Amino acid sequence: YGVHKDGQTLAAIIDKEVFNGTLVSDDAAVYQGFDEAQKCWAHLIRKAIKLTLTSPDDRRFRQLADGLLQIYRDAKRICNDGRMLAATKQSKVADLDDRVLELCWDRWGDEDRDCEGDEDSYRKLCNELMRLMLAEELFVFVYREGVDGNNNASERERRDDATARRTGRTSK
Repeated sequence: YGVHKDGQTLAAIIDKEVFNGTLVSDDAAVYQGFDEAQKCWAHLIRKAIKLTLTSPDDRRFRQLADGLLQIYRDAKRICNDGRMLAATKQSKVADLDDRVLELCWDRWGDEDRDCEGDEDSYRKLCNELMRLMLAEELFVFVYREGVDGNNNASERERRDDATARRTGRTSK
């Protein structure tokens, strides 16, 4: 509490050279560079939902949000299917990767700096998803036991303390 969310603070808590687990996090730059990482699907889906709320008439945004939600649900189903062997899960992850590619193909690699607002957010989200897919940071939870597809539990743990600080009008 009361410290910056930066590389120096993270290094004081977790040494990337020693840590041998899977880091589940949002896509903040401070969390990059771990040997194995799982990016939080809740953060990704919320970004897509925000696009649909700010531009409800744009069909592409709705397709992205709906598609991501369905991909995540399918990934959770595969993860929880105890009958599947690891090789089968890897094959299913390849299929999920193909679906992410299909959703993001039209804006992947698009460096159009002239677009603004929701269109730019859409472009950035598609590129973020593709980068994470290629780095194999979207579906680690499917085949790695004990890894979740989001970091909601850790964020809920911190929320109570943050609420108490606000309520008590105390500083960080």
